[in-house]
Amino acid sequence: MKIPEDVVLSTGLAYPSKKVTNVSCVKDYLGMLSAADNPTSEGRAAAFISYSASKVQVEFEIISRKLRQNIVDSVARDKHGPEGVRILRLLSHTGKMDEKQVKDSLDCLCLSSNL
Repeated sequence: MKIPEDVVLSTGLAYPSKKVTNVSCVKDYLGMLSAADNPTSEGRAAAFISYSASKVQVEFEIISRKLRQNIVDSVARDKHGPEGVRILRLLSHTGKMDEKQVKDSLDCLCLSSNL
């Protein structure tokens, strides 16, 4: 895909000089999408793209998983409020839990949000 030269890609990015090439902007945007600023394993797992010196790969599986999770969270928030989203996230991260564990975890989350 060819980007026209008259398009200003530096809008929204902070650079020390006013004159920045579109190639530099594209590299910076790709760096953000690849979670280059978060080199942890969680950051790399959440990256939307992966790239090396000569190849850029869009991680559609990660993107679709994130979109799916956002839809499920918004439906849970609409039907059950923020507590429902918290319980849903607890269950999705830890697997099966009994009612007492959910209640204790939710109590801890509610207490920590009130601080």
